[in-house]
Amino acid sequence: MTFRPIASEEDLRLAHEWLTDPENAPFFDWGRDTLPILTFRVMVGKPHDVYRLFTADDSDDPIGLAVLSGVNLTRKTADYWIVVGSKPHRGQGFGLRALNAMTQYAFAVLGLDVLHAFVAGPNRASLRVFEKGGWQCTGRQRRGHWMHGQLVDRLFVDILREEFRQPESPAYEWAEDGSGRKGGA
Repeated sequence: MTFRPIASEEDLRLAHEWLTDPENAPFFDWGRDTLPILTFRVMVGKPHDVYRLFTADDSDDPIGLAVLSGVNLTRKTADYWIVVGSKPHRGQGFGLRALNAMTQYAFAVLGLDVLHAFVAGPNRASLRVFEKGGWQCTGRQRRGHWMHGQLVDRLFVDILREEFRQPESPAYEWAEDGSGRKGGA
């Protein structure tokens, strides 16, 4: 598994396609029904946010997008979100591996102390991934998320730096530039 920035228009459009796919879009909260490509381009360009495409082990083709948004280096916090966009790669552990890699990056490289996320209540698979990654469910906003024409509960999860247990042998590589040059997290 390799992580790399969104480095081209093709990368941007692929990630946007995943986020606006009718199977994925209801789990996100864009403040509207859709996420315009222009808005996504602005989001990706924020200087302190970390957008990383990730690959499967056997390919350089991206299969998903993991994000640390709202990174605040003063308060040492960020929000985390992810989409495993490649449907054949869902349910194979890539979400958990991406979660662990981005959590380690946030704590070890960025020096953050806490990460936050939310899960739309019906998304039990996502909640299980966070739990396996050591994240704690910290609250519920009843009817706080609009999904498929109705309000559903929103679950809040977070992890503190001291709670994170890095897997013994992290199975990922980090490419900081878009070149494919790989380096450790």
